[in-house]
Amino acid sequence: MMPASVVKEHRLPMGQYAKQLKNVLAGLISDMAECPSLWSRNPASDFRRSRKIPFASLVCLLLSAGGNSLNKELYDYFHPRGMHVTASAFVQQRGKLLPEALEDLLHAFNRVCRDEKQYKGYRLLAVDGCTMTYARDLSQDTFMPKSGTDGVNQFHVNALYDLLNKTYADVIIQPKPEANEPKAAWQMMERLSLFGKTILTADRGYGGINLIEHVRRIPDVDYLIRIKNGLWKEMRDLPMADFDTCITIRLRTTQTNADRQAYEEGDAKWIAGHGKHGDRKQATWDFESPYEVPVRIIRFRISDNGEDRYETIATSLPKEEFPPSVLKYLYHLRWGIETSFRELKYAIGVTNFHAKKHDSVLQEILARIIMYNFCERITLHVVISQSAGRKWACQANYTMGIHICRAYFRTTGTDPPDPESEIAQYVLPIRPNRADRRKVIPKQAVYFTYRIA
Repeated sequence: MMPASVVKEHRLPMGQYAKQLKNVLAGLISDMAECPSLWSRNPASDFRRSRKIPFASLVCLLLSAGGNSLNKELYDYFHPRGMHVTASAFVQQRGKLLPEALEDLLHAFNRVCRDEKQYKGYRLLAVDGCTMTYARDLSQDTFMPKSGTDGVNQFHVNALYDLLNKTYADVIIQPKPEANEPKAAWQMMERLSLFGKTILTADRGYGGINLIEHVRRIPDVDYLIRIKNGLWKEMRDLPMADFDTCITIRLRTTQTNADRQAYEEGDAKWIAGHGKHGDRKQATWDFESPYEVPVRIIRFRISDNGEDRYETIATSLPKEEFPPSVLKYLYHLRWGIETSFRELKYAIGVTNFHAKKHDSVLQEILARIIMYNFCERITLHVVISQSAGRKWACQANYTMGIHICRAYFRTTGTDPPDPESEIAQYVLPIRPNRADRRKVIPKQAVYFTYRIA
């Protein structure tokens, strides 16, 4: 975490929003550059001498890099500044920088901007994960052996996404073989600087009772999680029909005679907890025993390609304020995090790494997420005029918005162009209730020889 003494107070005054946001991000980087030893691999020697790529320029270059080859990215960044920098010089400099520098910059940038768009007083967050593949290296803990192939190296990016403000609130990056999505979810929620009431939405991979209890114990936080129709034994007698009910899950981690009788009679269920003499390797419950967890269960019918089927939601939200129709709408908003992954991979270019080393790839993932937040904050701030003759309402083209904002971040000089007016020229129609089957295609690393010219 970036020390508070390092970060000066930065505010977003009224006026040209893009310019002020750029100044804030540049100011945070300048604050870090004053104490580079906090994020250096060798604090006593790194970033001490004058180089062509000082600390601040290195971070700015990482943030603004696209999907071209490394030499092209260096040319695009340094040529307007009248400099020539070799790839070797850049690789040596980035080797001095710890990935934690970008992680701390992400958190500091989010704290300063303080996105406050809400739904009826609630901040809407979604949690999900995506996989990033990079150059193959069998010595790393990210290596995933796969039958029939040589295997791949992959990071699993666990992301906490603000659905209304379209920004990443936090990320935890794990080696794919060690990925634990539910644990990463509650860790991000517990360390997040929350302001006001919050709703956490998640898909079926997060439907564990341990995560639910972790979220329940965070003040002013509720959950809205899609679960399997028969996830818990307490649900198996519920009808396959529309309903809204509450159940109680009674948990125990011990095996006394009374416990075993309760298990046989269906009055309780056993769960692997932490042992008296040390933690069990397979512990899936972090709390006391016995324990009761109340859960509100909502089941509703949906149509999928002409076939009716049922989906089930587990939540802690009250019935009076959040009827099933509202819960369906809120869960529908969760798709925003899936859209953000697409933009992060293909508009920002997080799939095209310029490195093979573990820490350097982490740098680039975090840098792209910061740049995503920078671009989305500007694009979301743009006012799109709605012409009376249009059939559909319009929104900004976020892919073009990202391209324009990244170019703006790189711009030098005293009078750069106004990105907000440029983004307003690229719009797309909003056509509600469109549906298309999701196409999941495995991706390999994009190697340096095959980068687009």
